[in-house]
Amino acid sequence: MDWHTAGTAGGGSGKPAAYYLPRGNRRYEPTRATESPWDRTAQHGGPPAALLAHVIDQSVEGPLRIGRISVDMLGPIPLREAVVEVSVIKPGRRVQLTEARMIVDGRVAVTARAWHIATGDRPGITSEEQTVPPTVPPTPSTQSLVLLSPHHDRDPAAPASGGMGAPSLPHLPG
Repeated sequence: MDWHTAGTAGGGSGKPAAYYLPRGNRRYEPTRATESPWDRTAQHGGPPAALLAHVIDQSVEGPLRIGRISVDMLGPIPLREAVVEVSVIKPGRRVQLTEARMIVDGRVAVTARAWHIATGDRPGITSEEQTVPPTVPPTPSTQSLVLLSPHHDRDPAAPASGGMGAPSLPHLPG
């Protein structure tokens, strides 16, 4: 099917009904709606970014939503059929990182990485998962705070001068 006429809306308006036509086996054929305004043989960056975001979002299970997505165009994106691969980089119940790659003519043309975060109530924590931090007994070094200036060895009765017009920190009793 010719990409110029593929997926046109009903009524012969010539406007594509979709940016991509799914061809099965992770393959997508771009319609003319993806055409770059600067190069008729390349795709504009928006439709590939949207396709990868959609494919990533569809691959995630559970109550997770995209919290952040980054998309990298690695050069011109040919206006030809693409294969989209998706892989989980960091799995998790509350946070997950997923990557998608758009491959055209055997070359990765676009990559996208999305962080998904859980929505809704946080699952309960069992008593085995809870840890109480130990108390730290006071020691002489933690009982008082001493601030040292760059001139900590000078006479405390002498006027403060940090040199070069900067004041020294005052000496605290302690």
